[in-house]
Amino acid sequence: MIKNKQISIVVFFFFLIVSGCTQIEKKVLIIGIDGMDPNTTEKLIENGNLPNFKKLRDSGSFLNLNTSNPPQSPVAWASIATGTNPAKHNIFDFIIRNPKTYLPELSIIKNLGGTKYGQNMKGEAFWKISSKNGIPTTVIRWPGSFPPDKIKGNMLSGLGVPDINGRLSGYTYYTQNEIKKDLTSPHKKIQIQIDENNIIKTEIFGPSTKKFGEIIPISTELIIQIFENHIILTVDKKEYEINEDEWSEWIPVKFNYGFGKKINAIFKVNLIETKLFEMYATSLQIDPLKAEVDISSPKSYSNKLAKEMGYYYTLGEPEEIDGFNEGLLPKEAFVSQTEEIINERDFQFKYEFNKFLKKGGVFAFVFDTSDRLQHLFWDSNTIDPVLLKYYKHKDKLLGEILNKIDDDTLLIILSDHGFSKFEKQVEINTWLYQEGYINFDEEISLKDSKPLFQNVDFSKTKAYSVGFNGIYINEKDREKEGIIDKSKKEDLVNEIILKLEKMTDKDGKKPIYKAYRKEEIYSGDYLDNAPDIIIGYNVGYRSGYKSPIGGFHENIISKN
Repeated sequence: MIKNKQISIVVFFFFLIVSGCTQIEKKVLIIGIDGMDPNTTEKLIENGNLPNFKKLRDSGSFLNLNTSNPPQSPVAWASIATGTNPAKHNIFDFIIRNPKTYLPELSIIKNLGGTKYGQNMKGEAFWKISSKNGIPTTVIRWPGSFPPDKIKGNMLSGLGVPDINGRLSGYTYYTQNEIKKDLTSPHKKIQIQIDENNIIKTEIFGPSTKKFGEIIPISTELIIQIFENHIILTVDKKEYEINEDEWSEWIPVKFNYGFGKKINAIFKVNLIETKLFEMYATSLQIDPLKAEVDISSPKSYSNKLAKEMGYYYTLGEPEEIDGFNEGLLPKEAFVSQTEEIINERDFQFKYEFNKFLKKGGVFAFVFDTSDRLQHLFWDSNTIDPVLLKYYKHKDKLLGEILNKIDDDTLLIILSDHGFSKFEKQVEINTWLYQEGYINFDEEISLKDSKPLFQNVDFSKTKAYSVGFNGIYINEKDREKEGIIDKSKKEDLVNEIILKLEKMTDKDGKKPIYKAYRKEEIYSGDYLDNAPDIIIGYNVGYRSGYKSPIGGFHENIISKN
């Protein structure tokens, strides 16, 4: 949605450059709402639920645009930021592969070792163009902007910011119930013991360190005194009273590495139950007051923001989706947490928006909780009350914005993709195995196979899938154990595409709308990094959860 003019972000800044402008009278306000679905928005406008979006539509433009290929958040937000296709910005999927190891890696975070990080996104984002031309620029929580770029203004990174363990999530769950250990999970489930004084002595685990040649996690003690409907939690000699069915305040914690070195973090806990004890702790967030890793530019900005509003969620995707999906975090607790996050985002937006009204320039802010809520509560036939509440909340915020901006403000509200139903999951690696393109190194059932291609014999494998939409040919001199000559690669790609597009479900439906050769949809310096085949799914189908990380399911197609 655009107020006043139809003009793309990148074209707008290109105009400034070629015209020699270094000062800007017009203000540019860019609001991203992750996953804002155009069909849902239009229905809610017509039903009278979004009066301010209706006002914006009627006074400006309402355009239903194509998203990126594939339609994934990191790919789309990188395309919006740079105005280019994936082969020019180098983001092709949430998950990419290392051709030298075949192992999956995250595209939105590039670990260079320890606490050093880099960006996979290339190209020139609009905030670099505006900064280069002396335009005051503020960018808050743009996905894929970690580590933050140095700009003429302030930047706070969004999706891609890790926890203090270098992961995108990692809850801790404490329970009296017997638990099954899972050493491959980033999450921790701890079975606790209650002594005769109703006290629990347990730990929360931070980063790992090497001691006597062994990698061990560093922990800090938690002491929990249990009462009828609440607890007293003691961390680093400070007490926190937490009521049942409520989230705690922010709890700062230190992890002692020895030799005076400490890692600071913050977290929250939700006390689920005291009778049969259950407590849920969020991922350990980077402490914005004492950040070990730069999450903002300048570095002091995250600290300044915390002094204005108190501690806040710094993790790129802080919503505790895994805990909710796994049945550990009740729906009420999950929704309550998302509302806290929404309130934090509102504060951050208004804090910068009020400054933007005075100084002008460029202000870009991305709201992304909408994406998480729709992944969990989407219904093609009706709109869930949780989602309706979110859309109406954004409409109210838009009303406040429209009342304050002037005619010299270019307002752009945009999204990275829409939403649709996800009824069936498709496991591409299972299909490649059954079609003879993947071979195992021993006779083993699909059920017993392990993730990360642990059972795959790449010396006999022609193609494999990593990520949610990509297939890679096991090409000689490119992959570690590549066996396909470059001269024979195109024939193999065409053969796989032909078979993919003929795949049918039990009811005769086709899961795959179209499979694309990378050369037909991408062009740019990073084309070689793209998957050789990009899969576009029909409505109702999507990649399963095993294939993206080099795993296999018993069935090619199964219910989500």
